[in-house]
Amino acid sequence: MGQADISSTRPFRAEDWWKSKAALLMGFVYLFALWFDIPVRPFIPLSVLSIAVIIGFASFGYIVNDFFDKEKDRQAGKKNFLLGKSATYQLGVVLLSLTFVFLPWIYLPASVYSYVLIGAQLFLFLIYSAPPLRLKEKGAIGLIVDALYAHAVPVVLAAYTFLLASGHAVPWLGLTLLFVWQGANGIRNILLHQSEDIDADIISRTKNYTASLSEKTRHKVLLSVLFFELIVSALLFTNIAMGQMQIGSCLLLVFAFYLWVFLKFNMDTSKMLHSTWRYFPNNVYEKWLPALYLVLLSFHSTYFILFLLLHLAIFNFDFYRHVAKAIYLSVRWTEPHLVTPVKDFIIKYVSLFVNYLIYYALLLFGIDLKKENMSARNYFKKRSGKSKS
Repeated sequence: MGQADISSTRPFRAEDWWKSKAALLMGFVYLFALWFDIPVRPFIPLSVLSIAVIIGFASFGYIVNDFFDKEKDRQAGKKNFLLGKSATYQLGVVLLSLTFVFLPWIYLPASVYSYVLIGAQLFLFLIYSAPPLRLKEKGAIGLIVDALYAHAVPVVLAAYTFLLASGHAVPWLGLTLLFVWQGANGIRNILLHQSEDIDADIISRTKNYTASLSEKTRHKVLLSVLFFELIVSALLFTNIAMGQMQIGSCLLLVFAFYLWVFLKFNMDTSKMLHSTWRYFPNNVYEKWLPALYLVLLSFHSTYFILFLLLHLAIFNFDFYRHVAKAIYLSVRWTEPHLVTPVKDFIIKYVSLFVNYLIYYALLLFGIDLKKENMSARNYFKKRSGKSKS
């Protein structure tokens, strides 16, 4: 396989993390806004800067990993962002990624603990990939380090940042459950990733922890981590729901998906791990929960509907479009008489949303249509008539 085939075509290998890890972490940004009662006005800069930090960390992590894996990836025919790039280019992307990591903290609330977490994150990237430690080839410790930098540490950093912004007391139990949940999520994902890379790692002589396990043992470990992950996530949402009852809907959503998938495979979890559903419940974490968090936030402020639409557009748009299409076709072909009412319902609430959007947008400029007792169109017709006269 030639170099042109195995070098990544997108900057920082964004195709590998934008729809997954970035979407997951932005989902947690929305959860923290709910959990810590962040109003929409301070949420706007916090969310924008959070995206910048996510881009910085993800980019730096993939650069470090690809830099130290160049020769092995070339041998195995695996994708590598830095293959064929000049030293100047490689230095440039490192500096650019670190700019995204550090620059937002000029504005973001931080303490000494924030910088400890940032330093820990960067340190974990290095010890995972760089010799002489290169922990990615050191068995179970490599799995733990990967889970820490890919999930647990950035999520806790984001939670702590939003805590500082809110002024809330630190919910130690909640943060501990969050850390453990995402640690388990990370371990499950790296186990699956290593399972898929076994053949390529044999070619490149890369030590692969899962390759040392039999398929039966690997499945047992994966299922044990999966069920542990489910239990901890349930405990976390229950803990948050004690102060925020609406978070209970997240718990119901997670359990509904778990029940549906297990029934789909007739409780045959081994069959699930051999199917395209082997990464379940990542879709729930990366696609369904972020959307649900924003729906819940919209009950606090209708401005969050704009964030919901924006999120659907820039993260996994094709997935949401296919889901909407599937729902529409299901209704259309199975219950034709329901199409008109559904269409009328959608038109009614889209119209309501647009009207509220116009109202609040004009309110920012000191124009209160309720006080004026007229529509936006009539208001501007009236202003236009005054200006002509």
